[in-house]
Order: sequence, then C-alpha cells, then structure tokens
Amino acid sequence: NNETKTGTYNSTAKTCTFSGLKDGTQYTITGVATDASGRQVTNTINVSTNKLLPAGQKKAKEVLGVVPKGISEKLLGGMYRFVGTKDTVDNWICFGYSNVDTDCNSPSSDFMYRIIGITEDGQLKLIKNNAYAKYIWTCEDCDTGGGGYYQNDLWASSNMINELNGSFLSEYLGGTTPGSSKRWSELIETKRWLYGEVSTLDGISYSELTANQWFEIESGQVEVYSQDGGSRKVGKWTLESTSKIALMYVHDYLYSYSLNNSNDSSNTNCNSASKCESSWLFIDNSLLDSTQFSDGEWTMTAFGYDDIQWYNVFYIVRGFLSRGQMRESKHFRPVFYISTEKVKISKGSGTSSSPFIVAPIS
Repeated sequence: NNETKTGTYNSTAKTCTFSGLKDGTQYTITGVATDASGRQVTNTINVSTNKLLPAGQKKAKEVLGVVPKGISEKLLGGMYRFVGTKDTVDNWICFGYSNVDTDCNSPSSDFMYRIIGITEDGQLKLIKNNAYAKYIWTCEDCDTGGGGYYQNDLWASSNMINELNGSFLSEYLGGTTPGSSKRWSELIETKRWLYGEVSTLDGISYSELTANQWFEIESGQVEVYSQDGGSRKVGKWTLESTSKIALMYVHDYLYSYSLNNSNDSSNTNCNSASKCESSWLFIDNSLLDSTQFSDGEWTMTAFGYDDIQWYNVFYIVRGFLSRGQMRESKHFRPVFYISTEKVKISKGSGTSSSPFIVAPIS
C-alpha cells in the first residue's frame, strides 16, 4: 500500500495490533522474531482489511480475488454496480438455501438473487432474480367503490413493506444456514430507506432524468418538485423507514444498463418503450403474467400529484420507466444488503450455472 505501519505487540495475548489501516486495502505484514539462540526468524503474510472478502483481495469490487464481469470501473450512485445486458454480467448469487447442490443450480430457483452492486465497505446489495408476488400498492377504499385513487402512496403505506419484512423474512429466510444455528434473516442488514415523491427536478420531467439525477433525488441530496407541471416544491427527501427489506429504487434500474454500451451508466435514462429492456435487471415479460402495458414491477418511489394526496407510483414496464395507479396490481422483488460482519462468499464465479455461494462467517 506504499505506506509503513508499526504494530504494537502484546506478549501475553501474543497479538499484534495495527491502527490507522484503510478499509478495503491489502497490506503486507512482516514479523521478525528472535529465538532462544539469538537467531532472527522473519515471516511475511498478505492480509486484507475488507471484512467481506478473503485476504489477498485489493478492492471491494473484487469477489474471490477476481473482478466480476460487468461491474463498473468507478462508483455509480455510491457503489460499484453491475452494468450491462443479461449475458454480460456475472452477478448471480445464491442465498437462503437449505442444500447448496439442489437449491443453487437453476436460475428459476427461489434462492437465486442478483447483485445490484458492492459498496466501498464491501456490502452487497441483492435483489431476488424472480418476482416474489404481485400486489396492489395500497387501496383502502377499493372494496367500497372508492377506486383507490386518493390514498397515500408513499412507501411506508404500501402493502409490500409489511409483507416483505414479515412473511418473506420468516418463510423464505427464516430457516437456519447449513451447518450453523444462524438464521438467514439474521445475516441481512437493517437499513434506513429514504422514500418520497417526485415529478420534476429543475424543470426536467421525470422521464428525462438521468441515473445520476435519480440517485441524487432518492438519496435526499437535492430539492425536487411534485404535481403535474412541477408546481409544488417538495424539497429534499427526509422520510425514511427502517427495515431489512425494501424494493429497488428508480436509480438502481437506470444504473443497470448503459445506453452507449460503456461501463458507465451515469447518464442513462429509459424513457421510451423497449429502450432499456436489455438490462440484466429487467424482468422479462415471459416471467410475468402477460405482456400487457398494465403489468410491470414496482419501485419504491411515488409520483406526486397534488397538494394533499398522491396516487401514482413509478414502475418498470417493457424496459422503461412509467407511473401507475396504486390500485393496480404489479410484481415486486425483495431488495436487501448482506451484512459484512456475518457473511462471506465461499465459492462460485457469478454465472447462472455457477453462482456465488453465500455462507455465514463462523
């Protein structure tokens, strides 16, 4: 690492402690000891400060010593992200399995996920490969003929938030990991998920916003406007929910595909039919109920409509971004982060036939 650190040796505990080391960095440690005859013995080892990845890896975006195919060369929206088509990224990962040989051998398995990206400190953001279920967003008055137009459509009021952090956690991830008493659900980080609404940013319609601009909105960095025409100022996003599971953000989808086939998707927008359906993150229409325009996949973000209430939510359909009424029924997929304190990648190459295998740190 082109810098020298001197450790403090504890003769009782027989440990050497180093301070000021940088996370995600490889260091070469040289130990010199003198035996009873006065002869010096030198031993050198390589270690990494990244808790998720095995020793010998230099950067957070490396997995098992290799940079996976399709991962971005630079940080995009706070992480190294997988960018490309379904056949150009190696980001398959198996999580929640009972038997690695039978549960991790097919893309259609309920235990197969995709890695959206890897943060600088080594956390992996995962999304389920297949849709978990198909729900309306929320519709308290649909049964009484109200039609569900005027209920709050922000993320905390959705039907999905309780389902994902209730039934999904207990039924899909409530089992114990092979050879361990730890439950899969315990290996997932509890996160603060910002949420809110948006229509325009600096006069730019939502459909023309780039991946970078969406990230700035959905991470609470910039002030946005809502309502048709962008006449109501919303400000920066400050609302948040604390949970293990959520949905993908709009920026997650836009970052997943580069319109110019480069490794940088910062300026991507997907504002027309079929424009980004080649993205690895897009659920193929054949996996949904139909190819109808009304079908698609929910994101976490609401489209603000007027001064009092909201009724639209952004979703992905036919590969591009649209907005749908919350009374509509659409697919959704769980999104979560793996805890770097508790998880390691034991094997795999990231392909659908040889996914990365998650295992708890014993």
